Amino acid sequence: MGENKKLNTGILKGVGFEIDGWLDQSLEKGWKAGCAPHFSNKTTYLELLKERSQAVDFRGLIRDIDARIRSNFYPPKPKSQSGKNWRFEPRSDIGSENSSPEVRLEREIVSQSKQKGLAWANQSPVASGLLGPATDRRRAVDLVHERKGNAHYELIELKWNGDTPFFAAMEIVCYGLVYLLFRSHREKFTKLEARMLEASVIGLRVLAPSFYYYPCNDREQALQEIQSLIKIQSLISDAIGKIGEEKAQIAMDFRFWEIPHCKNPKDVPDSELKEAAERVLRREFHDLSVARVTRQGD
Repeated sequence: MGENKKLNTGILKGVGFEIDGWLDQSLEKGWKAGCAPHFSNKTTYLELLKERSQAVDFRGLIRDIDARIRSNFYPPKPKSQSGKNWRFEPRSDIGSENSSPEVRLEREIVSQSKQKGLAWANQSPVASGLLGPATDRRRAVDLVHERKGNAHYELIELKWNGDTPFFAAMEIVCYGLVYLLFRSHREKFTKLEARMLEASVIGLRVLAPSFYYYPCNDREQALQEIQSLIKIQSLISDAIGKIGEEKAQIAMDFRFWEIPHCKNPKDVPDSELKEAAERVLRREFHDLSVARVTRQGD
């Protein structure tokens, strides 16, 4: 599925237009650059990072996306009773022909977690067959980490190179909203045995190497961008937390996580991906930090 189509088809049909419309109201010019959908453009992202953009209404955006998703499902009668959605299953065979760093890292994390007996899964389907047999079959959460039994799950969008942190945030937030849709209509999915749907805590995460968040070599600019991104993180987390409590009486939040010490964005060797996977499984990743930007310049 093409990156720009992920948030405009199937159960997410029209979501991209909701985000673009929100940007039209929130930003002065960033959304007008490039091709639609505008929310995927780098120029839009940089405009969103400007200090004056931090008062934008993320609660309104999240509610509009949720309303669009629910209208796509209306009337609330699933056309497929697939038992695969929201499964928790580690699958190291997926994407075996794909040599991208992102997919290779995902496979390495799952492979190592299986060897260590850790509770990680990957490619958990989000809405396969929900609107018809052929719909959303490739839409899935990259990684899922089960914490504290079946009460707490982290749904993770894994990134290595390409698009922007805002685009990645919108992806995992949309999947979180689809999760809430399933929770709202749990009785209709009689074939689902997904233990994730019984969780009391859901964390939505973007997990990526440091360079994904710090692409700029100018220290002052990087510092400003990270400060803005941290503010955006807080606004998204607040918005998703409110709707999670309202729709399903569960705790939800959002975070950008960075894997440190990953320097090569493209032609990364297997050894570096193996080390990155080991750090992830040891939970040696970090929330975004202004202090790390400062240290990088020393």
